[in-house]
Amino acid sequence: MVKLSLIIFLIFNHLLSCSAENQTETTLNVTTIVNQVNDDPTTIAPIPIDAHSEEILDNVPPTCHNLKRLSSQPQLTEASAIKKCCPANQNLIHSDQRSKGCTPTKQIFNPPIVNATFYDGCIEDEETGSLRLPEKYGNPCALRQSFVYSKYDGDLLYVLLNGSLLVVNERFEWIEIRDEYCLDTDDNGTLSAIICPDEFGSSTPEAAVTQAQLVFLAICMLISIPCLLVTSFFYLTVDALRTLHGKSLACHCLCLAIRFILITIIQLHIAGESTVSFSNYFIYMIQYFILAAFFWQFVMSVDIVINVWYYLPKNISPKGTLRGWIHFAIYSTLSMLLPIVFICAAISRHEPETPYFLKGVSWDEHSNQNLYILPVIVLLCLCFCCFIGAYYGFQQLNELNIMVWLMKMKNTFNRKHEETHTTKLCTKEMEYVKQSAKSTFYMYCIQAICFVFEIISFYANGNNIILMFDTINALQGLLILSIFICLPHTLKIIKCWWKDRGSHVVTETNTAESIPLRDIKGDASEQKY
Repeated sequence: MVKLSLIIFLIFNHLLSCSAENQTETTLNVTTIVNQVNDDPTTIAPIPIDAHSEEILDNVPPTCHNLKRLSSQPQLTEASAIKKCCPANQNLIHSDQRSKGCTPTKQIFNPPIVNATFYDGCIEDEETGSLRLPEKYGNPCALRQSFVYSKYDGDLLYVLLNGSLLVVNERFEWIEIRDEYCLDTDDNGTLSAIICPDEFGSSTPEAAVTQAQLVFLAICMLISIPCLLVTSFFYLTVDALRTLHGKSLACHCLCLAIRFILITIIQLHIAGESTVSFSNYFIYMIQYFILAAFFWQFVMSVDIVINVWYYLPKNISPKGTLRGWIHFAIYSTLSMLLPIVFICAAISRHEPETPYFLKGVSWDEHSNQNLYILPVIVLLCLCFCCFIGAYYGFQQLNELNIMVWLMKMKNTFNRKHEETHTTKLCTKEMEYVKQSAKSTFYMYCIQAICFVFEIISFYANGNNIILMFDTINALQGLLILSIFICLPHTLKIIKCWWKDRGSHVVTETNTAESIPLRDIKGDASEQKY
């Protein structure tokens, strides 16, 4: 067994030796993970010593007392505690793909605690006997990127008296002391640590770039939010747009807007290094509105199919009717209640993570993929099938229109104007459904592409491609606004509504005295109410 002072002294001498040979300044790199399998909290596992290390060992002093003692030392205080990832009597498991997270266990959680004294170039373990610290539960990296440290990467792990984590690499490459971490055993009984790389601080270029990206993505989402709210407002306010399809689109935009608002709060929280923590239920809310938006996308596609195959051939308009409100109630129930099923499944599995914004390399980063990716893939496939069905439905309607046109010519010769009026109504409704189908298909393409970008950015390692994909994803609101509001047909409807919204409309309650007199020589357009 080797004393801690011997190990740390050996590390520093090895680093200094490498620095002298290369004539360059050596930096302590932070890579991966630390683990400890010893049951004795006051001893350290044997470390293999090479020939170069044996030469250094000959000159290692028995203690560090002849070196300068640092002024700042880890002290045992009332706030000192071991940060455990899972609650008491639970541990982390991640080898089984179907059961990741915290599970009940009978294993004893006994991490090694050392009473270390720091010197200039040396750390000494006072070996004061068995030490115990209280435990705090929770993963501080739940809303951030994280690294998992374990013995599989050849590192050792210790807890200092002040509760900080001491990471020692058995190859004598680096040491680290971390305050934001959590410890727990995995399903093999091996101690592991989850460490937040955000703790490295904004002084490093990597952290500065990450914070800048978070702020940039938050700004993109803040641009999308008003675009989505404006789209929702017009489709809930303008009578010509407030159809069953329009109300479904408005609800879809509201879910996307709430989703972006919540994610923006998270992004700015991380970039600002705020000390405010969010509960898992906040993450569940984000996941809920993400799924709800995709469900609204699905019911909009279903609504197009119903219009093409049922309402249009029968020349029926569900707008403003009891049938229309019943359909909207069914759509709302499907879109707002079915996501709750997946959220409850996530809660029961203790897996709050979602793949949209929680990126990292921790063991549990993919723990909730099956409750997010699979439902969305199924919904996107069903939407695509609906668009195929709508396409063939429009082909049938075109053939029906030819027959209707022939009937119109026949009715013209027979002077049956009622049939002609019916034909005009059917054509008008069909053109509206066609326009809605095109816009919805464009939005479907945007949603599908953004979803693919989400998955790519979640798994990809390159920062540039991640930033590009996340930027397109965050600007969905701007694209939706351009599709559903900025098209000429929709803009014309909104302009007419905006122009007439303040005009005086004659109703049954108007009297002759309440109607203002108008100049006969005025503009003819002013005489239209």
